[in-house]
Amino acid sequence: MHCRISLRRLGGCGCSSRDAFEQVFGGPTLLGNLIVMAYFMRHARTEDSVPASTALDAHIEAMGVRVDFGGMAEELLLDLVFRSDWPLQGVYREEPVAGVQASIASLHDREDCGTRVGAKDWQSLQRKAVDLTERGIARDLSENVEKLASSASMWNVGVVYQIFKRCADRHRYPASSWTEEDADLFTQRATRNSEQIKAANGLLPKTEGPERANWFAQHAEHAVRFKRADHDADPEFWRRPDAWVQHGIETRPSFAEDVSRMLLARIQSRSNGKVARC
Repeated sequence: MHCRISLRRLGGCGCSSRDAFEQVFGGPTLLGNLIVMAYFMRHARTEDSVPASTALDAHIEAMGVRVDFGGMAEELLLDLVFRSDWPLQGVYREEPVAGVQASIASLHDREDCGTRVGAKDWQSLQRKAVDLTERGIARDLSENVEKLASSASMWNVGVVYQIFKRCADRHRYPASSWTEEDADLFTQRATRNSEQIKAANGLLPKTEGPERANWFAQHAEHAVRFKRADHDADPEFWRRPDAWVQHGIETRPSFAEDVSRMLLARIQSRSNGKVARC
């Protein structure tokens, strides 16, 4: 599949719906979602310099040749998960998770090099991931591992976001400053606030129009109000989560920069006719 794309055009137009990228630009949906994610994450702090992202924009817009983008998103996801400076192994390095994760990585390596991996192989590892909860592993961690136990062509940008949350935040944040207990309490508070917002805001109108726009505006107002009330009620608790969240905000542009750099390298390689991975 061939197309010409721009991070700025994609991010600026908000082409984040399921098939918008494919319909508008003719490229794979998964690749479009990755590009949109990189655009918005890199602008989490607008004053940050993002040279690779800027270079990616310039290179794509100036390309005089068409590039085959087929399979590029899957390659990028695999490199991010297993081979980059943000590897999930850095977080899932303890048993029994490490063993399951290593088996998943092995299957992806085989598939990435052209060997067909059957559904039964993936399903076997998915069951092992689910069974991790019976071995004392938190359900959310088990679910994240299970998501990776499938062909990269079946992944979505949610996988990349989990990389960010588990690696950019937790792996690179001082362990003594943020614990699993902190994360659990934070999740409980966030869930409670989310439920309060839903109760106050009602159901999202299904059709576009003023009512839907007003719903989003009220949702934002309720989110601010409930968060402020929770902070005022327990400022000591929120001191650590607020620092944790700020760390994530400051890290996003760096992660987006790496995504952009890796994508740029692949585009340049494809432009030169280099596609082989193994």
